Amino acid sequence: MQQATLLNAINEAYERRDREANRFPVRGSSLGECPRKLSALLNGHDQRKLEAKTLRVFELGSSRGECLAKVIAEAHPGKASLEQEVLVPLQISSENSRLIYDKALAEFGAGDPDSMLGKLPLSMGATGTLSLRAHCDVVLLSGSERPEVDLIEIKTKNQWGFKKLGEEGIDDGYAMQVMGQVDGLHAGGFEVRSASVLYENKDTCELKLMPFNFRDPDIRGHYGLRMERIRNVLLGWMRGEPMNAAPAVHAQPLVEGKGALPWQCNYCGVGPIAGQCVDTGRLVNKKPNGPIPKWEVTA
Repeated sequence: MQQATLLNAINEAYERRDREANRFPVRGSSLGECPRKLSALLNGHDQRKLEAKTLRVFELGSSRGECLAKVIAEAHPGKASLEQEVLVPLQISSENSRLIYDKALAEFGAGDPDSMLGKLPLSMGATGTLSLRAHCDVVLLSGSERPEVDLIEIKTKNQWGFKKLGEEGIDDGYAMQVMGQVDGLHAGGFEVRSASVLYENKDTCELKLMPFNFRDPDIRGHYGLRMERIRNVLLGWMRGEPMNAAPAVHAQPLVEGKGALPWQCNYCGVGPIAGQCVDTGRLVNKKPNGPIPKWEVTA
């Protein structure tokens, strides 16, 4: 087999798998994403598909995270739970919860029960209310009689991103993911003693552990606002009322050839130009001459 033929076949297989994926877009890992993007995806807009090389980079990061989680478990025998599923309460009425859940099953199916990504990330509780499934990379039990745990989320960065950690702190999107996991652990009866994000430099394998102050009032307030937006996205989708595009005063002409879609706002992290989010007011411009969001972390 010729080299070009094999490489093309590999790339096409990656991209085909990404195109054919029919995943419910509101997931525990998407809590930090733009609500307007999530609303658009729920209402039939195709997400920009990624190149095979980018998909392999994500796959490599996931593999490294799994390896690190196993090593952490080996270092804490009998105390580590890996990929622990938690249910993040959405605080939606039982009537609306059922309507959302049934519509999700009808449009996205039950998914692949053997695949974490394919599984429908929604759960109906005994009380008939809806929760969002999330997965904690590592949960360490304290060993005491109280159900206290330490939460560790594992992420990978390239050399440039790893160096920027000292300036930016924990990424906003990751912060909201961790807040969802903390919320889910609390709902499951656990007392979260600490939460941290463990970063690995994909180029050098250097590690950096960044404690996350999930008790900070500002961070909790931002998480509450984010969950309110998630609820509005789901309720609007159930009623056939997607979130409108950004107000005209904030909109800028989209740049052709930049991967922008009609529903993408230039003031969110998925548009060609990042600025200030019109939903939360959060600054998301990561250009060197622009403001950079920085989450305060504990010492």
